[in-house]
Amino acid sequence: MAKKQTKKPIKKQTKKQTKQKNKKENIMLTTTSNNNEMKKLVIFIVIIVALFVAFYVISMFIDVKESETTPEADEATVIQYDEIILGTLLDQSSGDGNYYVLIANEDRQQGVYEVYKSGYSAKENALKIYTSDIDSPFNQKYKAEESNFDIEQISDLRIKGDTLIKVEDHQLVEYFEGQEDIINELKSISEE
Repeated sequence: MAKKQTKKPIKKQTKKQTKQKNKKENIMLTTTSNNNEMKKLVIFIVIIVALFVAFYVISMFIDVKESETTPEADEATVIQYDEIILGTLLDQSSGDGNYYVLIANEDRQQGVYEVYKSGYSAKENALKIYTSDIDSPFNQKYKAEESNFDIEQISDLRIKGDTLIKVEDHQLVEYFEGQEDIINELKSISEE
């Protein structure tokens, strides 16, 4: 005997049920989409924080390494008042306003003239000896082929080579040009 197949009636979905089903699917998609966006945001924040931590650690490592290799200066910065710019040659405020200015290349100041300069400076009532590097970029406008010491203002001053200038009361009163004349004058004032 053959069994009779009965067809089950197919339930037709109503429009209301279809809308509800679509809403549920949309809600699930939106929730999934929001979850993905949150994951991306969290990953982005974690990466940024990791980069900051990495840079911090690297900078700390570099700072520690530098402090180990560079000894800290325990001495205070010393301002040097002995070297002047030729533009201020007549404006120094040394004791009674009398002083010398040795104008030469820095190597000769520390070499050839240093012995005579220090010998004179060791005297009890020695005048201050300022120095000025003729090769300094600040002094280039005073360097010339011919010297000019007959000046009314400092901008008229011209220096040919090594020179020792004596200043009294902000006036240029005496000058000695050339290595031989400078050494003779420094010897002479050292013996006085």
